[in-house]
Amino acid sequence: MGLWKRNHVYKGLDCLADMDKPEYKALKKLSQAQVPWTDQPKYAKYTIYFGVVVIFIAFVKHVWYSVQDRRNRKIGGGAGNSFADVITAYSRFIGYKQLPTGLCYYTSLPESLGSTLFLAISTLYLFCWCFVPHFWYRECRGFGSSPLAVRAGIMATAVTPFVYILSGKSNMITLVTGVSYEKLNKFHQYVGLVAFVFGIVHTIPFIYQNLREGGSPNLHKNFVGDFYYYSGIPPLILLGLLCILSKAWFRKYMYEWFVNSHWAFGIAYFGTLWWHINDSLNMQNYMYAALAFWATQILYRIFIKTTFRPSKLFMRPREAEISRIDHEMLEISVKQHEDLSWKPGQHFFLRFPGTRILDNHPFSICSSSGISGEMKFIIKSKKGLTRVLRKEIETSLTAKKKVYLDGPYGGTSRDPLAFNKVILLSSGSGVSATIPFLTTLAQKMDESKTSSVLREVHFIWIVRHKDDINWVLRDLNQAVSQDNSIVKIDIYVCRDQETEAVKTKLSEDSLEKSIENVKEIEKGMNIIPGKPNVTEIMDDLKLDLKERTMFVLSGSDSLKREVQRNVADYQPLIFNSDLHNLGIREVYLHTESFGW
Repeated sequence: MGLWKRNHVYKGLDCLADMDKPEYKALKKLSQAQVPWTDQPKYAKYTIYFGVVVIFIAFVKHVWYSVQDRRNRKIGGGAGNSFADVITAYSRFIGYKQLPTGLCYYTSLPESLGSTLFLAISTLYLFCWCFVPHFWYRECRGFGSSPLAVRAGIMATAVTPFVYILSGKSNMITLVTGVSYEKLNKFHQYVGLVAFVFGIVHTIPFIYQNLREGGSPNLHKNFVGDFYYYSGIPPLILLGLLCILSKAWFRKYMYEWFVNSHWAFGIAYFGTLWWHINDSLNMQNYMYAALAFWATQILYRIFIKTTFRPSKLFMRPREAEISRIDHEMLEISVKQHEDLSWKPGQHFFLRFPGTRILDNHPFSICSSSGISGEMKFIIKSKKGLTRVLRKEIETSLTAKKKVYLDGPYGGTSRDPLAFNKVILLSSGSGVSATIPFLTTLAQKMDESKTSSVLREVHFIWIVRHKDDINWVLRDLNQAVSQDNSIVKIDIYVCRDQETEAVKTKLSEDSLEKSIENVKEIEKGMNIIPGKPNVTEIMDDLKLDLKERTMFVLSGSDSLKREVQRNVADYQPLIFNSDLHNLGIREVYLHTESFGW
């Protein structure tokens, strides 16, 4: 404790009492010459350069895939594996590997090993620029701010534009890379955590040097009277709250509160950080950049994705019909207008003005654009908005409501028609994401006949009960009727629901019709009783991979992990093609979030 009871002395000069002496000023000038305060903004540029290079690489990859998909769709593949195919396979072999579930839950790390390694490399790069340059502290606080503190604060400010760019559902990074916002969310959390860690590193030297040179009275004096001290407290607290409340536990159990508070804290953090910067070292330019990207993304979303979209329904809600499928499943149907279109696997956010107006809930679109004339959503009633909707139709079984649409978002940037085989795997309500691929591809193949390189679509769906098939029965029958030789459908029924059908509380007529329809589909589809072994399914699929095979996956976490592990293990068939000689050039996996 004695260290904080006396003033710090450097070369015979008291760091607080002798600040006006010529010798002190000479030493201050020497310290500034060694590490100039005005030279520190270069570390912000090093931070920005790294982000720009990463985005550019992702952009090149996106362009490459787009060009290759157009080429493969027209002329098919070539002989042998190209260098790009081999490099891609190596990348996916690592990228599709999964980290332990518990580790990801408690640390908020991405489930993908590849994404985690990328974050580790990014962290190493940033920490090297922050901590390797020396010296960290000046001999006296009066010689100027600690170089370590300034570097960390500048780098925290430099990542701020990335925090706000990655926060948008419509964002510039998605536009140039083709990676949807929900897959970028882990990186949004990461750069926010980077800013918070650097914010702490920025703060510690100021506390340490004040305590070292004058004890707690000196620290209190500066935090009360110095603008840069007291103005730095609010943004650090707000950013800490944003990081903590973004943890998986809060998002799982308090999602609506998390979303609304996240907006409020995000705006407050931005404003207080700008206030703290106070035009120092031109750091306000990074705030201008963040504001420009943020505002552009918000305006784009408002006028292109929401009810403010210029159309006949400008600022008007649409009509939605909500019906009950069984005791926990609902169907929401919205008439499709000419102003709306979407791709398989995309989702919309739905807001019901008469029911929990603050809730803006995402749901996968279960229908194909331009085919059925309607937007259909199959949702499982759990809590929050979905529970309220189920209670509203408990007696009537159907209801008409006003709804505002926001979307579409998500989906895949790859073209399924550029692959020779597409395998669609889902469990439960995850079928909402895979069934549009089935109906769309079945129709397009029926139209193109032999001109398409796509030769097989294998639809695999795991359900609990037989009656669950009725959720998408019409779409399944449509796909089978168009081209039964190309479309293969396997439905695994884990339990027999016919004995439990009374639990749905549907009318007897509806129940009889439901069971009758389920029996009818057995003519064109393979209904397999019993809980499937996913590993065995994936082993069988491995034996029939085509030159280019695309997997689309939507389902439970356990299904997702097992499929990703197996698809990762498929990759050696490509980069070790000289050993296997199977002619496989690509096995691509696209996953949809089961949380919608």
